Amino acid sequence: MSEEKRMPVLTGKKKQIFYTGLVYLLVCFMTAGVTVFLTKEKKDEVKEVSAVVTEEPKVNTGYAAMETNPLLENRDEELAGAVEAYYQELSGKEAYAEAYDGIAIYTKDGKAKGSRILYVRYNMKIRGIYTEVPGLETLYAVKDKDGKFDIQAEISDEQIQTIIEEVSAQTDVQELFAQVEADYEQALGSDAMLAQAVEDLKNAASH
Repeated sequence: MSEEKRMPVLTGKKKQIFYTGLVYLLVCFMTAGVTVFLTKEKKDEVKEVSAVVTEEPKVNTGYAAMETNPLLENRDEELAGAVEAYYQELSGKEAYAEAYDGIAIYTKDGKAKGSRILYVRYNMKIRGIYTEVPGLETLYAVKDKDGKFDIQAEISDEQIQTIIEEVSAQTDVQELFAQVEADYEQALGSDAMLAQAVEDLKNAASH
């Protein structure tokens, strides 16, 4: 007859020691788990803070090359409305300009994300002169805190000025400049009164 395997019988004192040891081990495991959890949470916080500190300003990385930043005709109605409002206000301030007609907006991305460099072609109606004079103005557009386009004609930030100069030197922009210049010369050559009015404006601006 084979011997049956029996579980050891614990006395009262041994049971107490056994259960005390078991509780101690459970406490150790729970403490270790909490420590690991807190350590992981701390590391996650450090990673999150590091990500915020080291985050680079958002920029249009391809803004400096014509291939990645081509001159495009504007399709943004909100931007077109902001530019129209700018020229309406401008004609109201200028004594010689009756209106700015035939406004066409061409855009390139600026360096800052969301910024745009605008090349606005127009025909300016000088008061008392029938023939309109073609012109081209470079503007800078960014969105304000309310999400509306802020149209800027005078840029005080030297870095932005440099960026505009670099982008404006690209071939497609220079071709637009040349086209408007040719239209300007043609308009002045077709109307002697317009040519004289423009000359008078130049002389007044230089004094």
